[in-house]
Amino acid sequence: MIRKAWQNLEEILGAALVLAVCAVMVVNVGSRYVTRTPAAWAEEVGRYLFVYLVFVGASLALKKRDHFAVDFLVEKLPPRAARAMRVFSSAAVIVFALLVTGYGAKLVVAGWGTVAAATEMPRAVPHAAVPLGGLLMLARGIEDLVRRVRGEASGPPPPGPAAGVE
Repeated sequence: MIRKAWQNLEEILGAALVLAVCAVMVVNVGSRYVTRTPAAWAEEVGRYLFVYLVFVGASLALKKRDHFAVDFLVEKLPPRAARAMRVFSSAAVIVFALLVTGYGAKLVVAGWGTVAAATEMPRAVPHAAVPLGGLLMLARGIEDLVRRVRGEASGPPPPGPAAGVE
């Protein structure tokens, strides 16, 4: 059960965040029409939820290998060199994720001293999306690196040509 939850973590979090953003926006729009005054907190909370959604989505794209990649030259290399380049690419993703996590941690620490305007929550709460997203990307990057070092297929296979297109 834990393994299945880990395998689907980004999908689960993403779905929950999308539902939460939609619910908050429905409340905001509803309050505008019913009370003629928008809920002051709703726009802020919706924006913060969306920031979390972006970082969860980045990890999901990494897990599914849906990030933009130019592998034209790598495909032209001999198999051993191509594998080395893919390992290097995974290592670079890990370094990037570490940088995002570290910078995000600094944002969280800095955010404890200030509060958001409408909700008065510490700014550390929305800033926490950055290191949490970085940690998710780090974990997925490590998984990918391990698979590539072992010579296993890395993530789902890349999509083939569209049906009927040659």
